[in-house]
Amino acid sequence: MTDASMREFASSKRWGPYFILHTWILQLHIDLYHIVLPGVREHANADALHRLPSDFIASAQEKAVAFAAVLARFWETSSILTQSAVGNGNPPQPLTPDPTFPACVVQTTKILLIAKQSRIFVNVHDYVNVATLLTERVNESIVDDLIESNMRVLDPYYQAMPKVEAMVRNNLNLERGTAGAVISRRGGIHKLTAVTQGPRGSGDHR
Repeated sequence: MTDASMREFASSKRWGPYFILHTWILQLHIDLYHIVLPGVREHANADALHRLPSDFIASAQEKAVAFAAVLARFWETSSILTQSAVGNGNPPQPLTPDPTFPACVVQTTKILLIAKQSRIFVNVHDYVNVATLLTERVNESIVDDLIESNMRVLDPYYQAMPKVEAMVRNNLNLERGTAGAVISRRGGIHKLTAVTQGPRGSGDHR
């Protein structure tokens, strides 16, 4: 998966299968590791985590974040390519008609929010090769940009799938804002508001 291959497929009838295949490949990689992240619904219980080596947990957390970052960048690049194909003056189009896709975006966004709050992004390049789409080293600013990009990816789904807004509100503690703004449920307009609170390793913050 490279920029060149994405451009090639984006201009062909094979784009739909290409897009959903790579989305699910990366999503499955995230699912392999994300249970050790603090704040996810599927978080492993404390007894199981205590039996695991700390370096294994750190590695798994960073791999989950790395794949979430790659997936978010894949969607961002896909959105640019598909929007260019229909014309930048037209409203954004859904990246796929797959009804499960918004849930994937929400889960990936939550992982990035957890990574931002717990700073689980410092060493992600040391654990997985993400150079195909993420040539820069991941830092807090890039995590912020990827979260905002994910929120933009969801924009075309709000009208067609009303449950998406509730999904975002309930799982991310975020409200849809005006012109792409992200609004905290606690009030005020922010560029970004994290859902998770507390130290790394804390419980579920749904």
